[in-house]
Amino acid sequence: MTLLEASKLALEALDTASVSVPDYSSLGKMFREAATALRTAIEEAEKVEPVAWIHPLDLGRFGSVTFNRDSFEQIPLYTHPAPAVSEGEE
Repeated sequence: MTLLEASKLALEALDTASVSVPDYSSLGKMFREAATALRTAIEEAEKVEPVAWIHPLDLGRFGSVTFNRDSFEQIPLYTHPAPAVSEGEE
């Protein structure tokens, strides 16, 4: 499970648990603040853009990275792991 998947699961659990807690209570306020922060973090994590592209046949070659996507066959490269894409989301 990725960190992004775990964050979405935690948000779902937080939303479910917060239904039974009054909004005016300190716990209700804490749930709302945590859910808002988690939603924002998830949105930002899903906006990650590749920094470069490489063709699969050039994976072992130095200097074959491009900064513009030339074809649909190229693989995106990231500065850190990209968010996992579920089937059907591409």
